[in-house]
Amino acid sequence: MFTSPFYYKLLPLFQHQVIGLSQQVLIVFGSRHGSSAEISQEIAKELAQQHLPTDVVDLRVIPPQKWPSVKHYDGILAGSGIQITRWTNEPKQFLEEHREQLNRKEKVLGLFVSCASFLLNPEKSRVDYCEKVAEEIGVHPSLCEVFGPVMDFSDSSTLDSLSESMLKTAAKGIIAEGTFFVNFEGRNDFRDWKRIRNFAKEFATLLTNC
Repeated sequence: MFTSPFYYKLLPLFQHQVIGLSQQVLIVFGSRHGSSAEISQEIAKELAQQHLPTDVVDLRVIPPQKWPSVKHYDGILAGSGIQITRWTNEPKQFLEEHREQLNRKEKVLGLFVSCASFLLNPEKSRVDYCEKVAEEIGVHPSLCEVFGPVMDFSDSSTLDSLSESMLKTAAKGIIAEGTFFVNFEGRNDFRDWKRIRNFAKEFATLLTNC
């Protein structure tokens, strides 16, 4: 088992609930402002409910040489936020480094992202940020999904000035479509937690039927 500080933080919540089962899941992610981290934790909670032991690793807080191997995991999920139409570097690098093992038939791979463009065109976002990225890297996921973003313009936001400016531009485009309201003074959470839990359930089904 991987033993990063982040792993130990999550261990009491997820790992001890489901000891002794053979199938293991690894969730790796790169999160700039925390949205993908929270999604990863929610997926891990749901997988625990499905009796699947899960390790969750924030690739941005540990050096690449200490990243976990996928060798002992049956299911692997990789997630990222999207900024300037790009994944964070770390999860892409992880997928590239483990491409050969991830493409083995006994492994089940899933990808997920959180991005603002999902609110305007969910299907195009899934193609652009899951399917095309997987093709570019050379991996073959069994499951790809895109979730909505968090747009945090509150005083406690961690956005830098450039990120905030870009996100406000995206928010104005979303408002122009007339589908969503955006509060430019507060935190806007457009993630559908039921969809996220259903994604985890679908991944669990794929893994247990593998």
